[in-house]
Amino acid sequence: MHISRVSSIALITSLNLLFIGCAEDITTPDSVAGDSLGEVQAQLDKEESFVAVARSVDSETFKARQSALGVGKVAQALAGDKPRDFYLAIHKRELGKHWFLTAFLNNYIAASDVFGGYTLGTRVVSFELQNDRLYVFDVDRRKQVSDIFNPDVVIEAYPAVNSRRFRGLRGAGNYVLIDPASGLNRFSIVGDAFSGGEEQVFVEISFLRNFRSIADGITYEQIFSGYSNQSQGNSTLEPNPFRISGSLSMSVRRYAEGEGFVETPLPPSEHYFRSYARAVPNTGTFEQTALHWNVHPGMEAREWVISREVATYEQRPDIAGVDLVGAVKRGIESWNDAFGFEVFTARLAEPDEILTREDKNFFIFDPDATRGFAFAQWRSNPNSGEIRNASVYFSAAFVNPDRFSDDPEVGNAVVTPPVERSKPVRLTWGSYRDFPHCILHASDYRDVVGADVQPLLTKEEKLALYIQHIVAHEVGHTVGLRHNFKGSLKPPTSSVMEYTSSVDAIYQPSPGSYDIAAVRYSHGLDTALPSDPFCTDGDTLNDPACLRFDRGADPLYDGAIADYQLIIPFLFAVGYDGYEFYLDYYSARLRAYIIAGSSDESLIAYQELMAPVGAPIDRAILDAEPSYGVTADKIARRLFSLLLAGPSPYDAITGSITNPDIVAQLTAELEANITNVDGVRSYETRRLGVDLLKAAQTVDAYRALLSCRDRIAADLDSGTLSGDDELLTTDLLTRVNEALSPYFD
Repeated sequence: MHISRVSSIALITSLNLLFIGCAEDITTPDSVAGDSLGEVQAQLDKEESFVAVARSVDSETFKARQSALGVGKVAQALAGDKPRDFYLAIHKRELGKHWFLTAFLNNYIAASDVFGGYTLGTRVVSFELQNDRLYVFDVDRRKQVSDIFNPDVVIEAYPAVNSRRFRGLRGAGNYVLIDPASGLNRFSIVGDAFSGGEEQVFVEISFLRNFRSIADGITYEQIFSGYSNQSQGNSTLEPNPFRISGSLSMSVRRYAEGEGFVETPLPPSEHYFRSYARAVPNTGTFEQTALHWNVHPGMEAREWVISREVATYEQRPDIAGVDLVGAVKRGIESWNDAFGFEVFTARLAEPDEILTREDKNFFIFDPDATRGFAFAQWRSNPNSGEIRNASVYFSAAFVNPDRFSDDPEVGNAVVTPPVERSKPVRLTWGSYRDFPHCILHASDYRDVVGADVQPLLTKEEKLALYIQHIVAHEVGHTVGLRHNFKGSLKPPTSSVMEYTSSVDAIYQPSPGSYDIAAVRYSHGLDTALPSDPFCTDGDTLNDPACLRFDRGADPLYDGAIADYQLIIPFLFAVGYDGYEFYLDYYSARLRAYIIAGSSDESLIAYQELMAPVGAPIDRAILDAEPSYGVTADKIARRLFSLLLAGPSPYDAITGSITNPDIVAQLTAELEANITNVDGVRSYETRRLGVDLLKAAQTVDAYRALLSCRDRIAADLDSGTLSGDDELLTTDLLTRVNEALSPYFD
């Protein structure tokens, strides 16, 4: 499967595929999966549960389909190279039984977006025939709120096909013949979790290909194409800005619950991803359990299939010597040590092996490094939370030959800017929202100044260990584990579910002590919850020790202060202008501690933040470095804005400063800047200081402004100011007087 580059969009679109039933005869087929009418008869004689009945598509219809899908390679990838299509015959004995129905998005194509590679969801369904339509009902147990109310929910309707030639086949009366391409399918396209708005989409064409029988059901591909009532942007890929196309892997598999599977209640802390919520009948309450596999010692290992692009990419000259295939395989199979027995095996896909079938676990390697992220997904039983299959998408952006250098590298620091992240398009299925919970960006991983490294390792060996760590992280999500952003408190980390530095990642390429305890508890292999420090995504909003990509047993000193001390000399060296975002990014953790740390932590963080730029700056420093004062003034002005006027996009923790000691010191700092005690504060900074003291609305800030007024007036009266300085100081005094009269709103 090919997954191409995406550009960011922010939209929510309702996609409604509605087709009228058809009544056409079957012509002698070219073939679909090799099924001629004679082969169909043989399957009917065996009373197979599902039979694909091939139909020919004339060349004009096929050309119309290709035209509707787009142009060039994109259309060819979706439509295939032959006009193949099929109906589906379902044995009537299967009506009323329960089945898993799963959709996987292979490709989504619009003018500005090409993406795919993720699951849309799994439903438990049954089939019923009425009024020449085969209806599909959502029959999972989650909706039964009482012994009286257990609603039937219809989610799909396929038209029955009236075919004289099929009716003439022996045993055809035992089957219902339908056209799965002409059903009522509902999807939603989401480009950003925080986006809004809706657009209507009309679908013109939907057809099927690649039917396969598997041990417990069938799989096939469904191709659709249509258009939106609003432009999707401009692109050379699809000249029509309203065109939308897609390719889905569908599966229908017999419903079954794993023998011996035991649901795991959710512990008080959010160690695990949750199953779908389900009603507890007659109680008015709902419950969820911890998602996990059905595993046990002596089981047959679950196989992961790795896309062959990994082996091809490994041959690139710039990564020669990197065991890329081995790193991926080890990352997957490293979880066997956590379980204590063999649960997973991994192998390269065979040539032309289709990975996106729902009965496989697969690792998709995308050679396009511009997408820049990885994510994991699973397909679970909505009734029980049993994970049945899983997949990982992995961008080549992680395979960066410049990420590491050969030893020795202690003390080498490469300052790299934050990178804007691409936002993957989301195609969701009805009310299901199964898009990945974690999207891990390669650009977030960076080297750490002064960090120890694995001794005697080449850069190729380090890169392989780093890739193994990322793969183990994503596979960890597929076994039900959430992030643990306090893994770093047990250096280098107790968990591959941590977002850690690239240096620390090579120290922990396999599940750590937290991961082992967590996965053994969720899978019923141990009764004790993990004892290592733990926090997850929601905790990053209020716990400064729970931030992504921090490091060390004391993240205030080892992470926040170390980061800031890394960037400040760089900013003074380059002059700050054009590098403002570095300050926002590398000071964010200090601001988190100022807002949400303990009393001692917040005060230390504030003092470290202001130490290089606080007024007054030592005269010896200003005399030795004439440009120091100009840069310090710009940095201080930005820090005042970040602390008091509003956060940057890099601030995970936001809010007001509540530590009274910091409030007092910050008030005094603003007063010193307004009165320019060291002679390097610009009028822009001084004016901002007045506005911030006015906005504070405290007695101490009022008192500080009164002091500023007196000192500025004295400067004007001294007769030492002239020209622009006299005018700008007069304006500043006017600003102070206006802030004071009145001061309190």
